[in-house]
Amino acid sequence: MAYILEISTILILKRMGASNTQSIAISFWVGLVIAFVLQKIFAFKNKAEHKKILLKQAMLYGCLVLFNYFFALVFVAVTTQKIGVVFARTITIVLATLWNYYIYKKIIFHNT
Repeated sequence: MAYILEISTILILKRMGASNTQSIAISFWVGLVIAFVLQKIFAFKNKAEHKKILLKQAMLYGCLVLFNYFFALVFVAVTTQKIGVVFARTITIVLATLWNYYIYKKIIFHNT
């Protein structure tokens, strides 16, 4: 669901004249919000609501988000000319999904 929304955002922004980097930068944040909610509540069934736990999760998640964000921008900037913006972003999503799943399961949403 987050992937479809993110790719749709890219295509809409490209039609509106946004650059590849601008499209990725904006779509990243759209997908991020949807993905976090779906992962926390549905994938990991994490219902923790205590302020201290939520703050810890948010801080860890924020660090991961920053890494993913800059990785996506750099990867797309380097590869778009050869493979296109949608394929480049798809690759970054697949790679980030792999390491994110592990980090979410073992660190961010573990024992909370």
